Amino acid sequence: MWRFGRKVMVKWCLLLVAISGTCTAFASSFFIYCSLRFLAGFSSMVILANSRMLAIEWTRIQSRDSLLTLINSIHGIGITVLGGLAFIFRKWRTLPLVVAAPCFLFFLSSRWLVESSRWLIATNKPEQGLKALRKVAQINGIKNSEETLNVEVSIKGRRLWVLMDDIS
Repeated sequence: MWRFGRKVMVKWCLLLVAISGTCTAFASSFFIYCSLRFLAGFSSMVILANSRMLAIEWTRIQSRDSLLTLINSIHGIGITVLGGLAFIFRKWRTLPLVVAAPCFLFFLSSRWLVESSRWLIATNKPEQGLKALRKVAQINGIKNSEETLNVEVSIKGRRLWVLMDDIS
């Protein structure tokens, strides 16, 4: 995961959940069904962990507790809705199709995710990290982010990238 970043991992796992969930409806044997469900479950854990980390990273410190409460509440509501969907769609081949359909929509909308600035800086892409920070600062309503966020370079001849944030 360190090599690819959170955004790419979320996108690939969303696609994997969508495809494996759709293929589950057409599984011809129990082994294939279990294998596809395993892939979907494995990928869904990666989606949950990485999307939460991205959301926390791009949220103000004062709002992180509320955000985590909201995310966990929505997750619980989603599990409850899944039980209701299973009650409505009684055929086992229909339910995976209904559950996989939103994953395709989430995959298509994931192109607007912003990559982790920490990952961009750690992989020696500080300009992209700074661009991402400025974009999120603008979304969060922080004024003068163009002037206050900058890249500072060099300590003792070594190349070191540090993002300076003078917004206090």
